[in-house]
Amino acid sequence: MGSYAGEEDFGDGTVGAEDTMDGLMYTEPERMDEEEERRLGIPGI
Repeated sequence: MGSYAGEEDFGDGTVGAEDTMDGLMYTEPERMDEEEERRLGIPGI
């Protein structure tokens, strides 16, 4: 079965520079110190 779209609609299949995720880091967030953790546990008014 063929496609309804022409080949020119899809390009060459490579990812362009604007589509890359350069500089994106997949790391865990920095550990909070005890004071910051306590502040999160205090209910807001």
